Amino acid sequence: MLFNSYIFIFLFLPLALIGYFVLNRLGRNMYAKVFLLVMSLWFYGYFNYTYLAVIISSIAVNYAVVYLMRRYPGRKKFCLAAGLDGIKNKIEVPESVDCNIYEMTPGERRAAGIENMPADLKEAVDCLVADEFLCSVLGEHITTKYVEAKMKEWENYTTRVSQWEIDEYLYKY
Repeated sequence: MLFNSYIFIFLFLPLALIGYFVLNRLGRNMYAKVFLLVMSLWFYGYFNYTYLAVIISSIAVNYAVVYLMRRYPGRKKFCLAAGLDGIKNKIEVPESVDCNIYEMTPGERRAAGIENMPADLKEAVDCLVADEFLCSVLGEHITTKYVEAKMKEWENYTTRVSQWEIDEYLYKY
């Protein structure tokens, strides 16, 4: 669902606003927040339910970052360092993309300057190790321990046979 679609403007947005404000007016602040969460999941899962994994992961990571920043105030330096690095290196904010990038061909995404995210945990860890700025902000000890933990997780994942693999391939061979 796009922000300029009729479904968003005439169905989703009014439902989200009315539901949120009614619940808040009734003094059900926690229910209002849960309602917004459910509406967000509906919004992100509208095109394809597999997008829900992306938004749920994003919510979990954002929650963990904010939790750590609130619990350990010294962690705010990471956000500040990232912002200052962007200013120092004159990193430009890319143009907004107002279409479903999953319907674009790889060539169209390249032409629009849209880079692919790491495809798996191993690739993500490799990207982290290659990012000198992030490694310097995290520090050698944290980076090393995090990479060790994630590589162990990757090893555990790649050496296990999933139920899906058993269901999909066992009867074929």
